[in-house]
Amino acid sequence: GLRFHRAEPNFVIQVGDQMSRDMSRIDYWGRGGSGTPIGIAEITKKRRNVAGAVGMAHTGDPKLADSQFYITRRNAPELDGKYTVFGKVLKGMDVVAKIQKGDVLKRAYLKDEAAKF
Repeated sequence: GLRFHRAEPNFVIQVGDQMSRDMSRIDYWGRGGSGTPIGIAEITKKRRNVAGAVGMAHTGDPKLADSQFYITRRNAPELDGKYTVFGKVLKGMDVVAKIQKGDVLKRAYLKDEAAKF
């Protein structure tokens, strides 16, 4: 039921703010999370922000990354070394390209392909 609170053409989409379930709080979307930071960030140059990269969003300190994550719509080397990339879209980039602010995340699937990206 979470909504994409950020959808920048030719850059990223972002989801994971608990407040995005409430349309009356749209002005506050993107400011919240689960309240439980992960506390550690594995930032490596081996996992790059290529088109379809999935990474943990944060507001400046990677240790404060929480529940928000992003998907890049294009190669974004300017993000390399600043965010933990933990996955990659293997199928469905056409859907990523269509997502707009306010669209609901209905389902996502994970596949263990870590060694391949």
